[in-house]
Amino acid sequence: MEDLENRPGVIKVIHSKPYYTVEDVMSLLGVSRSKAYKIIKALRDQLVADGKINALYPAGKVPRVHFDKQFCTGRRE
Repeated sequence: MEDLENRPGVIKVIHSKPYYTVEDVMSLLGVSRSKAYKIIKALRDQLVADGKINALYPAGKVPRVHFDKQFCTGRRE
């Protein structure tokens, strides 16, 4: 992989975890910690209601695939 962290316009490269944490969401969207938790909760609730994730999925984390699709980050697995 090319040295992405040093490319122009790259704020932070988040490495290959299958989920984003509150810190990741804060960095990607430029929001406060409380807003990041609200975004994660809303997206998780939607995914549970749609049957895409189990209600026991760890709190404070959201699957990367679904987050990237919802917020059009342009990232791929």
